Amino acid sequence: MRTLYWFTRDLRLHDNPALLAAARSDMLLCVFVVDPRWFTGDRLQCRALGDHRWRFLWQSLMALERSLRPLGQRMHIAWGEPEIVLPELAREHGVQRLIRSRLPGTEEAAQWQALKTRLPEVTFQQFETLGMFTEGQLPMELAELPDTFSQFRKQVEKAEQPDHTLRIRTVSALPPPPGFPEDN
Repeated sequence: MRTLYWFTRDLRLHDNPALLAAARSDMLLCVFVVDPRWFTGDRLQCRALGDHRWRFLWQSLMALERSLRPLGQRMHIAWGEPEIVLPELAREHGVQRLIRSRLPGTEEAAQWQALKTRLPEVTFQQFETLGMFTEGQLPMELAELPDTFSQFRKQVEKAEQPDHTLRIRTVSALPPPPGFPEDN
């Protein structure tokens, strides 16, 4: 299977179930998309990404790139709107599956839906990677979440839950990437 892994807020190899799933592929294209909308002001002239955060993000991307190299992989950093860039890359490389971490946001959900519409032939998978619990592990419905962390903690501690011992797994091998020009 030819897989595109879309890195978003999960710029790590350790404890990343989405990347572990993507590793079960014949070809893996690791992509991060820099969205130009992050740098433009909204109606209040607030940017989603300021200078310091951008510098930190870039340093994190370069560190991830250095971590991917020994595994025979590389990071493809693209500039553009993900709804346009990712379908182009998927078609160019014959991608059959697109994987990312589940992102909690309406804009992110709209992007995901737009991608599904543009790539009906591709299988889409999202994984919970950004929190301590998945929604299914919570002892309450989301609408019933307590107002304070202390109340939440007490309910979680009281609930009879199966052993969720922390199992941090690290990717030890990745499938090869498609060929890219060296100036990527």
